[in-house]
Amino acid sequence: MPEQNSDVVFTPSAEDKNLMHAHLQTLDPEGKGVTLDKLRTFYPKTGWSPILVTLRALVSEGRARTAMRGQPVAFEYFIWQ
Repeated sequence: MPEQNSDVVFTPSAEDKNLMHAHLQTLDPEGKGVTLDKLRTFYPKTGWSPILVTLRALVSEGRARTAMRGQPVAFEYFIWQ
């Protein structure tokens, strides 16, 4: 994934999506879900926008889902499928 550039709209490639899916599986082999900050390990110089765009693409393809958990502040968890 490229570093963030506010002038460029990021569109994840199939390779980007496959790699993100593999990272989700590595971080969460039991499929309970991880928060966005856990992915920073794999993408230390990438902005949040490309990471989120790739995760949303996985969700739209049915390869991941999201769940909101926590109170009083809820966090979004990403769960690979």
